[in-house]
Amino acid sequence: MASGSNFQEERPLLQLIRSADRVYAQAIRASLNDAGFDDLPPRGIAVVIGLRRGGVGVGHLSRGLGVTSQAASQLLDTLVARSYVERAPDPADRRRIVVSLTPRGEEAAAIAAQAMSRVDEQLDRTLSSEQRRALRVGLAALAELAPPPPRPESA
Repeated sequence: MASGSNFQEERPLLQLIRSADRVYAQAIRASLNDAGFDDLPPRGIAVVIGLRRGGVGVGHLSRGLGVTSQAASQLLDTLVARSYVERAPDPADRRRIVVSLTPRGEEAAAIAAQAMSRVDEQLDRTLSSEQRRALRVGLAALAELAPPPPRPESA
């Protein structure tokens, strides 16, 4: 059990979640900086991590980031200019643009994933398997409370 657990139990849940998010964000940022990816914007990190599973459309990206399509497009412009992502017409629907990682983006995403794994490994050494399972169940239940994503913006 982690030291200071009584203090942790008294802190508001939102404060604990934000602190946990900072642990991951700092580990990811440090690893990316050490590997020479210091030009990746903070929201760009979320994009490359998310795109690691495959290409997506701009609308899906904007909903995932919780920003307008215009803001997502501006972020993508930056990521394209810095060679992290590329845009291409969707082969199934040429009216749609798909965003995918470049080799540089793949490398940044892999480094970010390794950093997240290192944080997870530290947590694994701190918590029992039952505690980790309970943490996942609790966070998943909290995530289920999220409202559905907004409908795509009409053109």
